[in-house]
Amino acid sequence: MNLQTTYLRILQDTLDKKQKILNQIYSLTRRQESILRGTSVQTESLDQCMDQKSECLEKLEELDDGFEMLYAKVREELQNTPGSYKEEITKLKQSVNKVMELSISIQALEQRNKMAMERYLLRHRKNIQGYRSSQKRVGTYYNTMTGFNPHQSFFLDKKK
Repeated sequence: MNLQTTYLRILQDTLDKKQKILNQIYSLTRRQESILRGTSVQTESLDQCMDQKSECLEKLEELDDGFEMLYAKVREELQNTPGSYKEEITKLKQSVNKVMELSISIQALEQRNKMAMERYLLRHRKNIQGYRSSQKRVGTYYNTMTGFNPHQSFFLDKKK
């Protein structure tokens, strides 16, 4: 077994790890979707889910960087003699296709989640605005009932 074959196996292992992480991200995104579809959104669960996704994305980024560096070492050899590594290249292509399919599925889910989150935030903005305006009305009512007028002018006569 030569160095190129070892590199190709490492590339395959990296793609397998990437696929596992993408599966985790997919399941977390599905969980996020179920949280957002619920009648009352649990912000703690949503935050926890987002934190876990961030950790997975960091791992995924590290794997991508390592994959690119390793592929740069093997690229020229693979382009010059593709026939000698046909089986390994076929496995790599299959793995890349699976990774791409997962990525597309995750992107579609993320888009739906984004729309659900925007609807959720819009509802809560309206609630907050309603709360603020009702608080303002209560304050105005209180000031009227107590006879306090902040814009009332006073005239002081300095003559004795």
